[in-house]
Amino acid sequence: MKRTPLRRRSAKAEARQVERAGNAHAAFGQHPDCAGLVAGVPACPRWVHGAHDAHEPRKRSQGADATDPAQMIPLCRLAHRWVHDHPALAARLRTSDGRALLLLSD
Repeated sequence: MKRTPLRRRSAKAEARQVERAGNAHAAFGQHPDCAGLVAGVPACPRWVHGAHDAHEPRKRSQGADATDPAQMIPLCRLAHRWVHDHPALAARLRTSDGRALLLLSD
């Protein structure tokens, strides 16, 4: 019996991820600064130069569009992890343009 390995993502999900990455790159540039530094994320190290993750303050289940760069915030990996590990604290922090790092569902 031939066994074919399972794909990690569907073709549709892979296409959405490629579009999302392209939109984030176009919006933030090659090496964006981490918004966690300005917002005051405690886990954001001062020696990290640049964000590697495009964080979505709203969940997709709350109507967020994963491919819309206006709904993305550039964060370094440590700040992104902290935001998801501490949602109540992250909801109180704001970026330089006034956006919340995390929008909690009601």
